[in-house]
Amino acid sequence: MKVISTNNVKKSPQSAPEPASKVRSVLREIVECCPHPSRLLELYYWSAEPELLATLHRYINLPQQPREALQAFLTMVADCPDSVNVHVSPNGDVTLSSPVIARLMSKMDVLRANTDPADVSH
Repeated sequence: MKVISTNNVKKSPQSAPEPASKVRSVLREIVECCPHPSRLLELYYWSAEPELLATLHRYINLPQQPREALQAFLTMVADCPDSVNVHVSPNGDVTLSSPVIARLMSKMDVLRANTDPADVSH
């Protein structure tokens, strides 16, 4: 039996997979492993809206307090976005308002006024 050494055999360089091929491979794996296909579809729609993604990045970069205030406002008007009003003052103050929130705040004031401090446990 003749043994041939492979130490001197030149191997042809393996070409790296094309970037598009890598992306397809990653996407295929994501689709196959995703437990929530509807979320994938939603991400796809989001990616088709470049302005929305840019706005989301700006929102994420806001300091915590303004971000939480904006999130709370948007949550409270989620069922009635047409009620939102915006006013920008000459000095740059931006005011978001909604009669829906005004009603909610009024109800909260009534609840607070009717709550006996002795009933509130600390």
